[in-house]
Amino acid sequence: MAISPSNKTLINTLDAPPGLTIKASRGILTGWALLNAAAAVTWVQVFDAAAVADVTLGTTTPIMAIPLVASGETHAVGAEISFTTGITMFATTTLTGNTGAAVNGSVFWY
Repeated sequence: MAISPSNKTLINTLDAPPGLTIKASRGILTGWALLNAAAAVTWVQVFDAAAVADVTLGTTTPIMAIPLVASGETHAVGAEISFTTGITMFATTTLTGNTGAAVNGSVFWY
C-alpha cells in the first residue's frame, strides 16, 4: 500500500492512559515515526483492538511493543502489520506495564 495523504492517520501526541484508537476496524499498520522527549525509556504498546476500552494494560497482550530510548526516536516505513479488529496504542513506562507515559511528536499511519 502506498502512503499518501489520503490514507494516513497522523497523531501529534500519544498519552496513556487513556491511549488512542488509530483505527476502529480491520487495518494494516504501514509505518511510524516516534519521538520520546522524556528523560526515561518509553514503550509504545500496539494492540489488535477496536477501542481503548477493549484493552486492559498489564493484562491484554500487545501485538507488538516499540521501545523508545530516553530523548530518542525510532522510525519504520514499509511495515505490513495486519490487525483484524482495530489498531489501538498506549505509551507506557515498561514493556507490558500499565503505567502511562507521554510520547511527544509521534506520528503513526495505517
